[in-house]
Parts: sequence; C-alpha cells; structure tokens
Amino acid sequence: MARGDVVMLGGGSYALPHADRALVAAGRLHGAASHLSAAGVHGWELANQPTRPQVVVPRNREVAAERRHGVDLGQQRQRAVGR
Repeated sequence: MARGDVVMLGGGSYALPHADRALVAAGRLHGAASHLSAAGVHGWELANQPTRPQVVVPRNREVAAERRHGVDLGQQRQRAVGR
C-alpha cells in the first residue's frame, strides 16, 4: 500500500490503482455499480459513458453528502416477495 500498488477505500475495502472507477465508487460506498456503470463493468458497448459512476446502496443506508461527491447515488428498491 505504501508504494501505491493497492488503494484503501475504507471499511476493509481495497482496490488496485487502475480499477474501474464505478467499482471503486461502489466499494467505497459499500454498494453496487448500477445502470450504465454496471453495463460498462460487464463489458457492454455503450453509446455514451456515464459522466459520474452510478452506484446503488441498500434502501436503509444513509450516505453522508461528502461521501456521495462525484457519484450518482441511488437506493435499491425493496424486492417483491417471491421474486
């Protein structure tokens, strides 16, 4: 870590310096890449890349404003029973 080979995101999460910015943002917020960011992570060809990483977190998670900076943050919808 001292050489910059691994970056600490916080809360026990780490990333490589060249890691996808959507995955880094998701790891930092303990969420998941979503929407266009998720499509890009999975290798889909996109006409337009999102300008900011798109991340979702569980509905009951509160994320401080300073941690949301530079991220389009959403909250996951509650899943329907039986799906």
